[in-house]
Amino acid sequence: MPEKDKNLAEIAGFFPYDRAREFQDELVSDIYSSIAKRQSILIHAPTGIGKTAGVLAPALKFLFDEKERGHRLKIFFLTSRHTQHSIVVETIRTINGRGGKQIILADIFGKKFLCGFDDVVNFLPSDFSEYCRSLRSEKKCHYYSSTMDASSQEKKFSKAGLAMISRMKAKSAERAELRAECKDAVLCPYEITCGIARDADVVICDYNHIFNTQIREAFFKKIGADLENSIIIIDEAHNLPERIREMLSMEISEKGLQLALRENKRFSQDCGDYLRAMIEFFISRQADDEGKTRFGEVLIENSEILDFLKARFDIPKMLEEMELAADEVRRQQKRSFLGRAADFLRLIASTQEYEEFITIGYSDASDGFFTIEYFCTDPSILTKEVIDKAKSIVLMSATLEPMDMYSDVLGFDYPNMHAYGNPFPAKNRLTLIIPETTTKYEFRNDVEYRRIAFHMMTVLSLVPGRAVVFFPSYSILNSVIEKSKLTGRQLYIERQKLSKEGKAGLIREFLKDEKGVLCAVVGASFSEGIDLPNKLKCVMLVGLPLRPPNIKARKLIQLYQERFGRGFEYGYFIPAMSKAIQSAGRCIRSSTDYGALVFLDKRYDYENYRALMPKDWNIVSTSYYEEVLSDFFKKKR
Repeated sequence: MPEKDKNLAEIAGFFPYDRAREFQDELVSDIYSSIAKRQSILIHAPTGIGKTAGVLAPALKFLFDEKERGHRLKIFFLTSRHTQHSIVVETIRTINGRGGKQIILADIFGKKFLCGFDDVVNFLPSDFSEYCRSLRSEKKCHYYSSTMDASSQEKKFSKAGLAMISRMKAKSAERAELRAECKDAVLCPYEITCGIARDADVVICDYNHIFNTQIREAFFKKIGADLENSIIIIDEAHNLPERIREMLSMEISEKGLQLALRENKRFSQDCGDYLRAMIEFFISRQADDEGKTRFGEVLIENSEILDFLKARFDIPKMLEEMELAADEVRRQQKRSFLGRAADFLRLIASTQEYEEFITIGYSDASDGFFTIEYFCTDPSILTKEVIDKAKSIVLMSATLEPMDMYSDVLGFDYPNMHAYGNPFPAKNRLTLIIPETTTKYEFRNDVEYRRIAFHMMTVLSLVPGRAVVFFPSYSILNSVIEKSKLTGRQLYIERQKLSKEGKAGLIREFLKDEKGVLCAVVGASFSEGIDLPNKLKCVMLVGLPLRPPNIKARKLIQLYQERFGRGFEYGYFIPAMSKAIQSAGRCIRSSTDYGALVFLDKRYDYENYRALMPKDWNIVSTSYYEEVLSDFFKKKR
């Protein structure tokens, strides 16, 4: 029997459906082989293959085989999408229902999102962590107090807590359902979830739970896990490099320091001298124009701010006093600007010797205050340890090509890499490049924006349904929209710093309008993470979402050129094309969807960009696009 068929036969009891989809059988077999051999695997699998079921079935088969041998493993399914949590929960419930299995599931999104207090959702992570700790230590959290056994010297669950854990285990409860039931019972949803996770086979969680070292160590200690006995599945893995950089990066502004100074006075703390010295440093750097780039940035030595402060203060004592003061502030108002200033300095103090970190100063365009960002260029600082220690790692995404870039950037050593075909009919998709305009920096002017607006409106006039137009930035979006005169269609425009409620409202209004046009920004709220099956007939990409050629971009290019000889590809071209392709993927989300993917920038026709587009797209590049579009939609009516 061929290895693929043998693998599928063994895994069948953990597969949630009667039969596999096209290409899904290959996916299942490849993942099972890699996990069984304790190897890592990178998966590029287009939407529609069924990645969730395809990865869970082989991982669960291996886990239960190891259980029979007396080995205890856990599967961690990492995703930042609320919708994906629900899909994993439903998949596990289906497997349990079909095969009589008892797969135990814990669904964790983030401690503050599980918390019984509704007003903590907007807290910064450090603020929430300290606020939660202080409430528990002072016995002011009734959720926690009723969950734990106060009579025990050790941390043990109360009878009510144990009963809730048992009930939620049996239900494979989703996070929202568990939180609601725990709140009604006055129990801590986070502690209950961690209680479930101790015995869980599958834990759904965020990237932070595994890749943030401090969070992982505390979390693993609480649930009795370790990397060596973990199978880690990473969903939407194309986001992982950027997410890791964000974990290791931080910024603080002169405005934030002034708010911390007010906070210090209001709560009668003694950190005023420290904060005034930091503000003085920020003002001195803002006044110094030497070394500034065209983006108004200046590169600062990593140790410069600490050297400035060392001349006046003992840094360890300064940090300790600022952190203690921040704790006191949090006890009274739940969040602290003082704490953020201390966290910023602590991060620099612990990593300033690393060449992978850079310090950048710039004036914030929104308020004019000087901001300093401490930025990590290299995600492998965190990912390498996890990759080396875990039993097996599965990275999967619909846009994980070229996979060798992700392997290099994240620190893998010769992982398995597999790409699968697109299960959706090719005839349902038109991929069109219109090489008539560009958003290249030196061509950005009113004439070019009018030209872009003209071609955008011409395309939209030929689309018989809803469309989404993605722009590289809010600035370009606004400049083009100002020049647009689209009759018969309403534009629904994503604005910068739109609230969560505002985003939801914008989507609701857009979906009520069968000819609506959503104008959004690549990499913001709507370019991924939303599924609109049978709702769109066109997605248009105006311009290329390249990083501005600023200090960050230059440092990334330099790093990857020195390490892999592929600086411009890894640091510039490929991330931009990945974002563009991910955005274009909003159009066709099911086998019955049809629509046009339109790329409105002549650079998409350049060989180095076009080569990065999926091989099955059958791209048409033409300036005479009206007839092509009209013919495509006529055939679909």
